[in-house]
Amino acid sequence: MNKFNIRVYAIIQNENDAVLICDEVHNGVFMTKFPGGGLEWGEGVHDCLKRELMEEFRFELVESEFFYINDFFQQHYARKNEQVISIYYRCKVQGEPQPQESHVEFRWVPIKQIHPDMMTFPTDKKTAELLMV
Repeated sequence: MNKFNIRVYAIIQNENDAVLICDEVHNGVFMTKFPGGGLEWGEGVHDCLKRELMEEFRFELVESEFFYINDFFQQHYARKNEQVISIYYRCKVQGEPQPQESHVEFRWVPIKQIHPDMMTFPTDKKTAELLMV
């Protein structure tokens, strides 16, 4: 049986026009992506966004605006019976990033330097492409 895997991501831009990017290792796979993660049972997408930002960085979500949802088929990189649906929000947050997980590092990349080739997954690549315009 095929399943859907819903992911929620944040595009966080600081006062220097840089965007927060995550580098992480998950199940032995290195990936570069926007901050965020998977929707849990009983959560709405906004609740997921708030939880992920708090879990990963101790950010408090102040404001969010829908940015993009992938409009193409994306198979999960590891679980081949899952279709990934990724939802991206432009976010304003409160606080300084404090990574909470040892397998996650972050960096600020000037928005003018964001490029699809920096990202690992097709949905993040498309989001980076949209940020370039």
